[in-house]
Amino acid sequence: MPTAIQETKLQRLFGLLDADGNGYLEEDDFELFAAKAVRAAGAGDSLEARIVKREAAALWRALSDALDADGDLRIGRDEFLRAADIDDVVDGAVKLGVAVRDVVDVDGDGLISESEWVSLDAQLGITRTESAAGFAAIDADGDGFVSKPEYAAAVAQFFRGAEEGAPGNWVFGRF
Repeated sequence: MPTAIQETKLQRLFGLLDADGNGYLEEDDFELFAAKAVRAAGAGDSLEARIVKREAAALWRALSDALDADGDLRIGRDEFLRAADIDDVVDGAVKLGVAVRDVVDVDGDGLISESEWVSLDAQLGITRTESAAGFAAIDADGDGFVSKPEYAAAVAQFFRGAEEGAPGNWVFGRF
């Protein structure tokens, strides 16, 4: 069972992922999430864009396999709250997060700048203020960039962390 902090974070993420606002996560919500990330980067049909789409589909499969108890091909909020307890889901979220990080790295330097970060967050409906605060929290070494290890750790911490001030809590804006 998730802690109160994890539940709050998962509720926030659910709202971001539920693209059509119908109160359920469905396969097309993950397709739309991938499309937003690709659009933020202007990646078109690049290899990185295809990887984001593949990882989004894989995360949907992991979620639906683990959480769609009634087999209706959609996941309600209550079902989604168990996501933090399922290793395949957390691993899939980290893989998707890293793929998104790679596609948003438009200059290909292996690091995410604040402008690249804010561009993605804007596609997800996260305000510039929240995005900048999230970037600063996740930039663990304070060098002005988010590296792949910093981002992967933050995504895992988002799901598994129960500490209120943890940097990973900012992966999807203020929770």
